[in-house]
Amino acid sequence: MKKWSGGVLIASLFMLLVLRYGVMKGPMGDSSLSSPFFNSTNPLEWINTGLPPEVQNPVAAHAVSTDGLVSSLFTPRNFSNEEQQSLKTWNYLNQLIGNAGVLPNAIDAIKEAKIAWDSLMASVEEERLSSTNESSRQKMKEKQCPYFLNKMNATEFGDSGYKLRIPCGLIQGSSITIIGIPNGILGNFRIDLTGAPLPGEPDPPIILHFNVRLHGDKSLEPWLVSEVRISGDLKLVSVLASGLPTSEDLEHIIDLEALRAPPLPRKSLDLFVGVFSTANNFKRRMAVRRSWMQYDAVRSGAVAVRFFVGLHKNQIVNEELWNEARTYGDTQLMPFVDYYSLITWKTLAICIFGTEVASAKYVMKTDDDAFVRIDEVLSSLNRINVTHGLLYGLINSDSRPHRNTDSKWYISPEEWPEETYPPWAHGPGYVVSRDIARTVYKKHKKGRLKGRQ
Repeated sequence: MKKWSGGVLIASLFMLLVLRYGVMKGPMGDSSLSSPFFNSTNPLEWINTGLPPEVQNPVAAHAVSTDGLVSSLFTPRNFSNEEQQSLKTWNYLNQLIGNAGVLPNAIDAIKEAKIAWDSLMASVEEERLSSTNESSRQKMKEKQCPYFLNKMNATEFGDSGYKLRIPCGLIQGSSITIIGIPNGILGNFRIDLTGAPLPGEPDPPIILHFNVRLHGDKSLEPWLVSEVRISGDLKLVSVLASGLPTSEDLEHIIDLEALRAPPLPRKSLDLFVGVFSTANNFKRRMAVRRSWMQYDAVRSGAVAVRFFVGLHKNQIVNEELWNEARTYGDTQLMPFVDYYSLITWKTLAICIFGTEVASAKYVMKTDDDAFVRIDEVLSSLNRINVTHGLLYGLINSDSRPHRNTDSKWYISPEEWPEETYPPWAHGPGYVVSRDIARTVYKKHKKGRLKGRQ
C-alpha cells in the first residue's frame, strides 16, 4: 500500500512539473527581464554572441494573395475619436499583408483575424445599441477574464474525462495543477491543452499534449490555449488553473488620468518607443503604464510610447483589449492574430508609427517585460548626437542563419543564402534614427527589403 501511494504521489508531481515547465517556457517568455540593452560607451561596438536575430521577414519572391481575406479587416467603419487612436497604423498594414509572404502562420493569422475582427465589431455594435441597458452593462462586466479556475468550473466529456475552459488563454507564470489517482498499475491517461476550434474542423487544435506513457509534446504558445482536457484511466481529484491573465476593473482604478497616454504633439518627438505585447498580457501593460511610462519625458509628450498588439482568437480577450485601448489611448491594434513568427509585421508597424503617424527623431523597439530607462536612453542619444544611419543597442556582428528545420529561428538558404548575417540588434531594446525607420518601411512596401530584418 505504501509503495502504491508513493507511486501516485510521484506521478502527480511529475505531471505538475511537466505542465508548469511547458507554460513557463513559452516562446514569448524568452526575453530578458529588465536587463541593460544598450552599450552606453560606444553605440556601434559589436558584441559577438550566438543568438539569432529576433525579427523575421518574409520572402518577397513567394506571395500568396489574401485579397478576399482582408477585405472586411479594412472596411471603413464609423469609429469614435478614441477608437481611431488605436488604429493609426491599421490601414498602412493593408499593403503589407495584402500579399502575404511565406511567413509561418501568416495566412492562418489573417484568416483568424478576419473572424476575430468581425466578431469584435459585432460585439462593439451591440454594445452601442444597448449602452443604456443595465443588463447589458452587467453582462459585459461578467465577461472579464478570471484570475483562477478550479474543478468546480470543469465539465465532463466523453466516457471518462474532464475539460476545463480557459477563457482568456495563459501567460508566462500561469500554472495548471492536476491531482489524480491512476486506475490500476497500467493506468494510461493524457492531458491536452487545446486552442479555439477552427471553422470546419471537428476537433480543436492541440497546442500541447502530454501522455503519461508516450512523449509527444508540442511547442506551447500559451496565449492560444482555450481549454484543458483530461482523459483516460485517471480518477480526477482536483484541477486548478491559476495566474491567469485578467484585466483591471476600471471602476477601481484611482489613478486613471495619470495612466492615460498624452496626445501626440504637433511638433517632432525626441523619441518614439514601440512595445511588443500580446493581447492577454494585461498585467504587463499595466505595470509599464505605472512604471517607466511615468517618466517626465513621457508625460510631457517629448517621448511617446505605444503597445503593438495583435488580435486574439478569443472574443472575450478582444473585447477586453478593445476597452483597454479606448481607455488608455496607448495601444495600436494589429490586423492579424499574434504568432511569434509574425513579429516582423509589428516591427514594421513601429517604423510606420514613428515616421508616418508621429514624426520622431529616433524610433525604439522594446518588449512589455523590459524596464526602459527613458532618462538614460535620451541622455545617451544626446551624447552621441548621431541623427542619421544609427542602429543603437546590443549589436551582434557574427551571427549565422539557423539551418535546423526544427529551430524556431530556422532560415532556409532561399531566404538567406549567405553564411553570416549583417550586424543586427538584440530584441529587448534597440534604437534607430528616423531615416533608418523610414527606409525599412519604404523598402518593405516596395518589396525591396532583403532578408529577415
